[in-house]
Amino acid sequence: MFVSMQKRLPAVLDFVFSRRFTTSIKSTLDLAEVTKFSALSKQWWRDTGGPFSGLHRLNEVRVPLICEAALKNTTRSTTTSSSPRRPLSGVTICDIGCGGGILSEALARLGATVTGIDASSPNVAAATLHSSLDLSGFPGGITYRCTTAEKLASENALFDVVVCSEVIEHVADVDELVRALSMLVKPGGSVIVTTLNRTVPSFFLAIVAGEYILKAVPVGTHEWAKFVPPEQLKSAFTTNGLNEEKLVGLGYNPFRQEWGYKDNNTSVNYAGVFRKAPL
Repeated sequence: MFVSMQKRLPAVLDFVFSRRFTTSIKSTLDLAEVTKFSALSKQWWRDTGGPFSGLHRLNEVRVPLICEAALKNTTRSTTTSSSPRRPLSGVTICDIGCGGGILSEALARLGATVTGIDASSPNVAAATLHSSLDLSGFPGGITYRCTTAEKLASENALFDVVVCSEVIEHVADVDELVRALSMLVKPGGSVIVTTLNRTVPSFFLAIVAGEYILKAVPVGTHEWAKFVPPEQLKSAFTTNGLNEEKLVGLGYNPFRQEWGYKDNNTSVNYAGVFRKAPL
């Protein structure tokens, strides 16, 4: 019985945790999605052959995009110095839906002060453990919290950059999440989103090919109906006072296991950079 309870505890904690926020704050949590990724929490750092190997490779394109956006911000103190090896020194970043910390660690190594948040307590535990094993450390530091974007926004937290990578297609309320992201970024700062478009090509490439044929990710990872068209994302950010600065397609070559930019082809994966006007 004790072993059975141990196995069920993460799901129970996730349920209790999500209920804490639905009483006073509108929640974006999809409990089924949280439970699904909690079950995979021990596999975040299997960068070869694991269910998240594609996300490890995704850093090849999303990290440069984040750096580019951050260096255009008007939020970083002019007294902060950076170096080619640490271009993000002095930049505060919130990684929404950080999972096991794949992106958070990459940004922290470049000098950023990173706060990674996730609604799954097993994911946060995995991220915290892995970052603690890095003997070189992270110059700006990493802090992980088991919370949601809307809860963090209610605490008046502010960041130079807010990143929401491969997360928005897993939430219950896209508009509410965008509202929270917009509240979390400082005036003059940027929000970077990577996600999937809701098109016929995305259904066949991301779900049929990605999950069933190539098995790049576990079956059931994605729900096509929850994919977010760029027009919907842009409209949601515009409503919350952020303007589109860049929209670029992303493409994955499963045979070479490489990501690349596809310029204006946003029919499957894409990234959007949105900026809040400075004061």
